[in-house]
This record gives sequence, structure tokens and C-alpha cells, in this order.
Amino acid sequence: MINFNSYIASLILVCILYIPSIRSIYKYIIPSPFLAILLAIVLFFLYQAFLFIIKSNKKLENILSSKIICSVYMIIISVLSYIIYPIADALKTKGQGTTADDALIEPAKNFLMGKPMYDLVLYSGVPASAGSGWVILNSPFVAISSYWLFIPLYIITTIFIYYKIRKDIKTINIVIILLSTSLLYWNLLVVGHDLVALSFSFVMLTLVLHYFSFNREGRQGIIMISILAILSGFIASSRVVFLAFPMLLAIFLFKFNKYKALLYGLLTLVTNTSLHLYFYFDTYTYQPMHIFERAKDNVNYFFITIGGIITLVVVFIAFKKINQSLDSLIKWSFVCLAVPLCIIALGELNYYNFNIKMWEGANYFMPFIPLGLFFVAQHIQGKTQTD
Repeated sequence: MINFNSYIASLILVCILYIPSIRSIYKYIIPSPFLAILLAIVLFFLYQAFLFIIKSNKKLENILSSKIICSVYMIIISVLSYIIYPIADALKTKGQGTTADDALIEPAKNFLMGKPMYDLVLYSGVPASAGSGWVILNSPFVAISSYWLFIPLYIITTIFIYYKIRKDIKTINIVIILLSTSLLYWNLLVVGHDLVALSFSFVMLTLVLHYFSFNREGRQGIIMISILAILSGFIASSRVVFLAFPMLLAIFLFKFNKYKALLYGLLTLVTNTSLHLYFYFDTYTYQPMHIFERAKDNVNYFFITIGGIITLVVVFIAFKKINQSLDSLIKWSFVCLAVPLCIIALGELNYYNFNIKMWEGANYFMPFIPLGLFFVAQHIQGKTQTD
């Protein structure tokens, strides 16, 4: 087993929670490199102190093992979304705010009205990034005019699934506390950015696929994996590039159960591809494809090439090292998702000549943050069964 100590854990937490939050600090507080570096150092030692206390203080351990923390947290994010999201959304009337929520809401409205899904123009003129299956899956929130419930429900469902599978409330509470230190997370939460919901859906897919792959055999296991594969196809359509995540899970599963891996991978691929193709031909411009143009324009070929090579190497190493435990699957899923997204994010920062305020690529950290936090929370407690 690797020597995973609090120093490494604190460094990972600073990287995945603080670095992408620097943009919020520059935009809303003070655009100061000195302050940014100082906060990074302070957070490093605060994370280290928190992780040390977790392992050494029995009283805190009892508190963290209480369901009260996660219950209060679920209430807080629901109330915040209900109160603050409409305020943030209303900024569009003043030419401010973001189109992150509209990129899902407006295609959903067209779908519900029977119109071509992407026959639209967002108020700022940017294309809609959300893919067709993801739009369909979440259209009920738009249909009942309750988009504010969208992100909280994904987070609450993930907490429920993790607890049902692991019966480990302490890890959930540690994840919640650590996540709450990320300005990026709070910023995306209150504006209704779908990347928050997507990041927790990745955790859910990882948890449920592992459960039905190794804990349910025979007909029931096959049926549930088939249903999960179809759902994965819808979720992975959130962005045209995110089919890579369920395919990654299928590759890992292939090491231990070839039949289930092929079933899951092929059915996910067919579902995802069918959704994209149908709506691609249903509209004049399939707007989710614009992310390829964005990558070509904002991230030069050097970063794309290097990122691709490094990612393939990391996936190969992960396949060699992964074992059948859920902890190992969470760990390597996090690593393999974080590597390409971090490289893309840094490539975009380079494109903007390291102008932090312009760095929308900071949002690319969000899809792997919850996986990373579950990984850290498990390892720092010494509960894992990974390599």
C-alpha cells in the first residue's frame, strides 16, 4: 500500500479545492497573487490540522459519525438553492450572470414543447453545452419549474446511495466538510451549474456499478447493469466528451468480469451514440459539439497531444494496479478523470495568458472533485483496501 499521509492528502485537497477557486477570489475578493499564495499555504496547514484531528480526537470522531451533520447540510444546500438561485438567475435581466443553467433549461423547454432541442440562442449568444440525454433526464425539473432542486437532489441521492452501500456516515461528513471549503463549489451551486450535479452522478455510477458487478450475480445483476448502462448513456451525454467516463469504468470492470464489462460498455455506447445522433439530425446545429471548437481554439495542440498521451499512460497504470475493492475503483476513477481535465484547464489558462479572471477552465475541476474527496476521506482514515 502507498504511504498515504496527511501531507499528501492536504496537497491533493489544495489542488482540487483551492486552485480552481482562485478565479472566484480574483473576481469577487482581491486579485492579488500574494493573497492567493498565502491562502494556499494557510489552507494546506488547516487541511493538515483537520485530517490530524480526525485520526486522533475521539470526541470529534463521535461527532463526525452523527447523521446530524449531513442532515443539516442537505437542508442548507436546499434552502440556499431555493433562495439564492432565483436571485443569481435574475442577474441575466441586467446583462450579468451566467448561461450555465440556461444551457440545460432552454433545450429542455424546447424538448418539452416538441420543438427541435437546439433550435435556440442563449441570451449571451454562447452555444448550449448540455447534451441531449442529459437534457431529457433532467427535463422534469424544468417541467415543474423547480430547477433550484436539481443540484441538491443529485447530492442528496449520492449521500443516500453511499450510505446504503457502505454504512459509513463519517466518510460522508468528512466529504461534506471538505467540499464546503471550495469557493468553486459554492459558486457553481448557487448559479445552478449542471457540472455540480454531473460530478455527483459520476460518484453514483461508480458506486452502483461496483455494487451490482461484485455483489449481485445471475439474472438480477445482469438486469441492473443493463439499466445502469442505459442511465450511464444519458448521463455521459452531458458533454460529448464524457462518454469517456463510463467507458473507463467498463475498462476497469473488464479486468474482473469480461461479460459484465462488455454488456455495460456496449449498451452505454449504443445509448449515448443514439441520443447524440438522433438530436444531431433533428436540428440545424447540434450545439453541444461546440466544445471541440472551443478546445481547438482555447487549448493548443501541444496540450491536447500531451494530455492524451499522459492520460493513456495513466489509464494503463490504473488498469494494472486496480483491484476489486470499491475504494480502488474510486481512487483510479478519480485519477484518470482528473489528469485530462486538469491538463485541459491549465491549457485554457495558458491561452488567456494566465489571466485568472478569464479562466472559465477552472470549472473543469468540478467533475472529479467529489470522487477525489471520497478517495481522500477513505484513505486518511486507513479504511481502504486499495493497492
